[in-house]
Amino acid sequence: MWTPSLLAIDKEREVNLFRLLGWTLVSAVLLYLCGFFNVFHWPQITWLCLTSIGTVTGFYRHGEKTKTTAGIFLFSLALILFIYIKGGAFQYLNH
Repeated sequence: MWTPSLLAIDKEREVNLFRLLGWTLVSAVLLYLCGFFNVFHWPQITWLCLTSIGTVTGFYRHGEKTKTTAGIFLFSLALILFIYIKGGAFQYLNH
């Protein structure tokens, strides 16, 4: 999901709820397989809240045109990587 967002910086894209739900499902499965959901602490709660907010926003903005800036992209990438690391998503790489 990050590569299309990176390529679409400063370009208009249409919000597609179905693509959003598909990527959310893929992300949840990959996070589960990586061990992110082995515990349930603040990173998992934060991920669940942000994902819920994003899904509801995608539902209401389905079909609208949006534009992503480089600052928004970098901030969201840094935030989600911080949440993944603190939640233990990459723990199996350390073994």
